[in-house]
Amino acid sequence: MMLIINMRKIKVLVSDLLLMILAFFSALVLLITANQNYNVVFISVDSLRPDHLGAYGYKQKTSPNIDNLAESSTVFSNFYSIYPSSVGSYYSLFTGNNYIVGNELSVLKFIEDFDTKKNSEYTNLTTSFKKNGYNTFAFVSNPKLQKEIFKTGFDEFVLEKNDSLDMDKAIEKVKTSEKKSFFLWVDFNLGQKDDNQVLFEEKLFNCPNDYWTEVDVEEKIKEYDQNISKIDSKIGKLVKYIKEAGLEKNTLIVIYSDKGENFDPRYFGLSKTLYNSDTKSVLIVKDPKKQEKETVKGLVDNSIVFNLLQSLTGKVQPQEFVEDKSVFARLSYGKNLKLAVTNKKYKYIYNLVTDGCLPEKDASEFYDLIADPEEKDNLIDDPSKQETIKGMKEELAKASKVSLLKQDEKVDILERLKQLGY
Repeated sequence: MMLIINMRKIKVLVSDLLLMILAFFSALVLLITANQNYNVVFISVDSLRPDHLGAYGYKQKTSPNIDNLAESSTVFSNFYSIYPSSVGSYYSLFTGNNYIVGNELSVLKFIEDFDTKKNSEYTNLTTSFKKNGYNTFAFVSNPKLQKEIFKTGFDEFVLEKNDSLDMDKAIEKVKTSEKKSFFLWVDFNLGQKDDNQVLFEEKLFNCPNDYWTEVDVEEKIKEYDQNISKIDSKIGKLVKYIKEAGLEKNTLIVIYSDKGENFDPRYFGLSKTLYNSDTKSVLIVKDPKKQEKETVKGLVDNSIVFNLLQSLTGKVQPQEFVEDKSVFARLSYGKNLKLAVTNKKYKYIYNLVTDGCLPEKDASEFYDLIADPEEKDNLIDDPSKQETIKGMKEELAKASKVSLLKQDEKVDILERLKQLGY
């Protein structure tokens, strides 16, 4: 009898779990409609932090047009970049490949050496739309994306200066495609200016004591918010045209960021820490059939955008989302190697650092994201967390294909990096 009761309990639990999963997926039902006549407007903003948009709870009025769009969109509140650098982030997005976490160097080499003739069979999000009869256009302001691999599949790919990127050109292209479905990519570069990048590199390798003060950072944040407002105004212009032209009922609009921005004076602007400030990104999807805001709280990484958008052509089955998944991230810079695994409760960061002012050599970090969402209290030595840390470390080693150091293990780090292919 006891066994029967337990089995009933198990059935109830399974039933409840299925209901939870169905509830989670309900926010995405309209996104995965197999309608190959949908136009797609993909708007990306470099280094845009979600917590600086009203749609994500920011109190400053930086983004009224994006916020208004979000009121009838699906907003992903736990969306992460698995490689918080423009090139790696967009490669993952356009291909759906997340193996850069486990094979970073070969992926980056493939991107840099990409040759259209040698890789004639290469496919990405753009080639998929083109194959299904779409016109494809891109207006890109981030110079790091001026690579052959990102141009592949576009009828027209224009590199714009960020300040001069006007929606009029994009709108003109939309007008020429009114009788044919189109995929339009508009990219804005919100990242820091080139003169600041010199300071970032000086900071990373020379560790000056007077890099940024709290006052400096406050001023930079004001400038950052002002730039968001300028970009938001241009986005509003494009969205307004889509409505006025009667395209709203047949056009899906996506707002995306490749990574966040770090405002800590020690690492300001580096995007190298794998903290949430760097890895947490923006994903807002406006389906023309959706009338109310939906929020997806489950963890999602940027490699799934490929499948989510490609499924609109009706040629690909939409990917399922798992509520309790883990997200892995990876980044190297010079002789630095940083890996991370995060779930909804915890984050484990493995640092193998030989240069710069980032966390010290062989330092690992562990954060309780529920109690400490800003990741300020490193609990790596907390006795009560050791089992959880061990499990996440093993999970990270498997995903990244890197044999992580054991506690108190001594190793020649330069030799170790060579073994890893650096």
